[in-house]
Amino acid sequence: MILKILFAFLLGFVLGALGAGFLVTSPAGNYLIAPVIAANPRVQELESKVRAAEEQRTSVSRQLDKVTDRMEQMGQHFEELQRRFETMQRPVGGTDRPAPAAP
Repeated sequence: MILKILFAFLLGFVLGALGAGFLVTSPAGNYLIAPVIAANPRVQELESKVRAAEEQRTSVSRQLDKVTDRMEQMGQHFEELQRRFETMQRPVGGTDRPAPAAP
């Protein structure tokens, strides 16, 4: 009689451990465990921090795009000014020769 009870407890323990292991490792366990974890205030705080970090990341990426566009525009303006300066520095049609003296 005692042997049957010990066997039943042992079998129950083994089956319970296997069931708990399966519940934790299988995707089906997420539906049972997730609401308990989501109700935790620390988890909610971390989720809000993750959302805030994602918003900051998108904001920074938009600002980076604006900065790169502005830098490209500045580069184009600089090249245009360089070309204008070079054209102003070139001598125009032989003006570098001195004028002939009057006889």
